[in-house]
Formats: sequence, structure tokens, C-alpha cells
Amino acid sequence: MPVREAATELASFEADRSTHFMFEHKVFQVKGARFSMTEDGTQPALHVDLGALTAALVINTVRSEFGIEAEGPDGILLSIVEKSLRFVKEIRPGDLIPRELLDGTASWSVEERHRTRARAHLWARAIGSNETKGADDISLQRFNADPKTEERLKQVAADVATMIGENLDADAVLGRIDDVARELAYIEALQERCSEVLGIVPKLTAIARAYRGDRGVLDELSRIRTLLLRPIEMYDGIFARLAQRQEAITDVVRKHTDQIEFIREQRDDVHQSMMMWDPILLTWKNVEMTRCSDTESRIAELYRFIARHFLARQEWSQGAA
Repeated sequence: MPVREAATELASFEADRSTHFMFEHKVFQVKGARFSMTEDGTQPALHVDLGALTAALVINTVRSEFGIEAEGPDGILLSIVEKSLRFVKEIRPGDLIPRELLDGTASWSVEERHRTRARAHLWARAIGSNETKGADDISLQRFNADPKTEERLKQVAADVATMIGENLDADAVLGRIDDVARELAYIEALQERCSEVLGIVPKLTAIARAYRGDRGVLDELSRIRTLLLRPIEMYDGIFARLAQRQEAITDVVRKHTDQIEFIREQRDDVHQSMMMWDPILLTWKNVEMTRCSDTESRIAELYRFIARHFLARQEWSQGAA
């Protein structure tokens, strides 16, 4: 959702309600009340603990069962909860509204290596260098710290400022390049995360060797490998389009607001998808690549997950196209 739309929805709230989930109805004050997606990942719901059990009420049911008007304070917050669960896994009453909806920035953080990669790759494109292609993080750090890189970048910035005009000087051009690089650091982090999906493939191959002769398991592994191509190709396509958008540094600078908005849209789409992957990636990090019931359970779980989310093209991926 565009930031300006979220800002409009929040405009009528007093200061704390404009930034936090401050509900009024008593149902939201029940101990342990929290919002997250339903177990199948299809609908946002309110979860409450009932002794040893947990009840999940989808948001529309909460509205109807407790008489919460759509235009009332709690109703507006519920609509924001629905949007917010794209960005965070869980929301508790009193939590901060995700920054994606408040100002467009990410509510999750990146590591310094991601900033280094983003800066190096964007600077390399700006100065027409191939030095960063396939380079490791140490080499990228050296590239960024090299006085020759800084000198060449400043010259490009001066040239771009002259070419674009619009009262831009070299410092303003460098500032815009830095703005875009900061956003691209999140893409670097997501690209690293997405590589873990690809990392499942050699594990499937190793498991297939262990199950040589077991036609049932081998057929399921084959189906999984085929279905895995869909998310892998999807992510590769998103990252390729993002890189293409930064090929011409004049466009990066001239349309830097549009560039940032596009990067954030892709960031949010991929981040939402990767939140779905988190439990799967965690279990497959230490999966046994031998014949055992646990391995077979992991195989079945992975197949169900990919079939449910990637057998048909998902709405989030259409938005990222």
C-alpha cells in the first residue's frame, strides 16, 4: 500500500494512535491477544489463548462478532493490521505500526556487508566499471575505500549534474546516489536470503541418492525440484529487473524518487514471500540426508508448502512484475 494512503487512514488519530496499535475494545486487551496469519497463511486473524488452546478469529469475524465498525477507531486499526501483516509476522496491541506504512522505510534491518555490496555495485555501474562483478565482500570494501573510486565517482557526479541541470550540483547527485544505495542494501539482504531457497536443491539431490530405488520418494523429490523452479525464477526475475533499473546512472539520479519507490515495492513483495519461507528454511538447514522418518516428513512438508504457494502464480508476484 502506498505510504500516502496509510497516512490518510491514520490522519484522524491522536499522536499515539497514529503510530501504535492502541485498541479500545476489551477483546484486544485479553492476555496474550495477538494478530498473525492463519495456519495456512491465507488470512490475518486475532489469536487468543483459551487455557491450553489457542483460538484464531479471522479479522472479518472479529468485526462482526464484536460489533466493530469499519470507520471507527478500532475498525481503522484492524484494516491497518491486515496491511501490516505483509511486513511483520505478529502484531500485539500496543505495538508500533510497521514503518513501511508510516514512512515507507523497512521495519527490519540489514548488515554492514549488505550496505557495502549495494554501494559498491551502484558505484561500479555509475563509473562504468566491471570490478565488482563476482567480487567477494573484502574486494568490495577495498573498491569502496579506494581513492580512485571516489575520484571517478565525483567526476561522474559532476558530469551528471551538468547533463541533468535542474539546479543540481555534484554533491546533490552524490546524495541521490547514496539514497538509492541505502535502499538497495535491503535488496542485497533479500538476495542473500533467497539464495537459501536455491540451497535446498543440492540437499534434494543428496537425499535422492539415499533413497535410490524408492520410486515413491524419488517421484516426490522430482516434483519438488520442478516446483522449486517457480520461486527461484520469480526471485531471479525481480532482482534482474531491479539491476536493470540502475544501469543508467542519469536515470537513477533524475528519477531517484521513482527509483526508491520501485525498490521499496519489490523489497516488500520479496520480504513478504521470504517470511513464508522462514519455517521451511529453518528445518532444511539441518535436514538429515539419510533414510529416516524425519527426512520423509521434511520432504512432505516442503512439497505441501511449494504446492500451496507456488503451484499457481501468486498475487504478490504479479505485483512485482
